[in-house]
Amino acid sequence: MGNDSSYLKIGTILKHTYRIDRYIASGGFGNTYLAFHLGLSENVVVKEFFMKGVSERDANQTTVSVSNSENESLFSKQKKKFKTEAKRLWSIKNDHIVRVHDCFDENNTSYYVMDFIDGDSLSTIMDKNGTLSESLVCKIAYQILDALKTIHSKNIYHMDIKPGNVMMDKNEHCLLIDFGSSKQMDMDAVYSMSAMTFTNRYAPSELKNGEIDMLGPWTDLYSLGATIYNLLTGNKPPMRDVIDTKNDDAFQYPNTVSVGMRTLVRKLMQPIYTNRPKSAQEVVDMLDNMSDNSAFNPDSDKNKSSSDDFDTIYKGKEEFEQEKTELKTTVSYVTQDSNTKSPIKSNNNGILWFLISAILAVIVLIVVYFASQGSNSSEYPSPAPEPYPEVDTTEVEEVVDTTAWEEVDVETDTDKFLEPEIEYDEIPGEEYAETIEEAIKENSHYESDDGYGHPELSDNSIYEDEDVELTIPDYDYDDSDDSSEGY
Repeated sequence: MGNDSSYLKIGTILKHTYRIDRYIASGGFGNTYLAFHLGLSENVVVKEFFMKGVSERDANQTTVSVSNSENESLFSKQKKKFKTEAKRLWSIKNDHIVRVHDCFDENNTSYYVMDFIDGDSLSTIMDKNGTLSESLVCKIAYQILDALKTIHSKNIYHMDIKPGNVMMDKNEHCLLIDFGSSKQMDMDAVYSMSAMTFTNRYAPSELKNGEIDMLGPWTDLYSLGATIYNLLTGNKPPMRDVIDTKNDDAFQYPNTVSVGMRTLVRKLMQPIYTNRPKSAQEVVDMLDNMSDNSAFNPDSDKNKSSSDDFDTIYKGKEEFEQEKTELKTTVSYVTQDSNTKSPIKSNNNGILWFLISAILAVIVLIVVYFASQGSNSSEYPSPAPEPYPEVDTTEVEEVVDTTAWEEVDVETDTDKFLEPEIEYDEIPGEEYAETIEEAIKENSHYESDDGYGHPELSDNSIYEDEDVELTIPDYDYDDSDDSSEGY
């Protein structure tokens, strides 16, 4: 705790709004207090610009002055940067960075007001409970990395990450606090005030040596690695010379710490900054690649619910409720009296008969198919049927007496044609048709054969119900009738 000359008296009211209720802590550039907002009736945190070794407080224990006039210029410059820092923090919107609500001048110095966090710093938690589990440390690391991604995108570097500057509430929600002003200093100020801009063992060599051109995201990542090591082991982080000398042996872990986490700490705490990860996102990826750690990453795709996920979950719930209702109905049917015909049994019988019928139908189709294949097998080819069988002339000769015919000249002796005595009733119908067809082939109404023994008509009159004149050269007709009726 500070002494009477370094911090405000309890009960002091600032800006007629904030009442100082308790002193919290001091750093290289200021004092921190718990205050009460009189207008909103809520707790807030007030930070006062007060340079250790340069500032002092008057006898009234309120007004701040500079102990040495030679430091007046330095004090004014740093106070301006303190206010600029407050404005930058106010512009940052991140759930893991404490928010700034107000900034004002009073008592010859400057103040800014932040959210009050109902929790403790990680260092206080460790003092109470000892080391933290690896799963909790992973969860904390992801939240700090999220904050670092935001501030690094604005070219702001915290420069003092350590367990004391990370607050955690009862819900394990973490916030990064106490953004020092050292990153805002020019080169001369950093060299002259280097002892007040970092915490030993948590700061890399480029920060301790004031090598401004070597500062970057990797500077904060070194401090993060040292913080993780302390949270897991309770040991102070090793110094650079020890790391250079002992390498991995400089780090002592309990058996509960995984190899992956040990490798991560070793990578973050590389003495040479070029060997460290170059961005906070690179460290996030390293944590994700370690088994099961992505479950602690709130930004991981696995831990985000999209609208499709919600629809799927909601639909799954409806289906579950429907299945549960159907199951209850099924149980009620099954538990009916055995003498009562069960709807389930009746339904099952219908399904069974349907399946049997379907199977029998398939078997019949298979038998028919193979039977037809067998009848058409190339092993026993069937000769192609003749469209019209030849006329059995023997039977015709039995009916028609051809010996009585004379040889006549068809062109000159037409009057000598005689109608053969053919008893058509005695000739079978099919053979009669064949006999007449042979005669029709000589008629001028037919032109040619279609290739299968079928005549082709020169016109359609042969199919009409009218008389058709036929010339039958092989028969003699009576003079009284020189035409024959179409069939």
